[in-house]
Amino acid sequence: KTESIQALRKAVEELPPLYRQILLLRDWEQMSYQDIAAVLQIPIGTVRSRLHNATVLLTRSLNSPHANGARL
Repeated sequence: KTESIQALRKAVEELPPLYRQILLLRDWEQMSYQDIAAVLQIPIGTVRSRLHNATVLLTRSLNSPHANGARL
């Protein structure tokens, strides 16, 4: 479990800042799409697309052979 947590943290840190910010606001701060849109001054559709892209990149990173075998 510790390896999985470390792999997740590393994968999140390696995300481009634009995607990392959206992911952290949504998943760790539990903010709504509307609140994120207001804070970042972007449309809700942009919040959704960036969150989707962040999730795709994160999943790819965690499932890559370079993730030290730690998968969630």
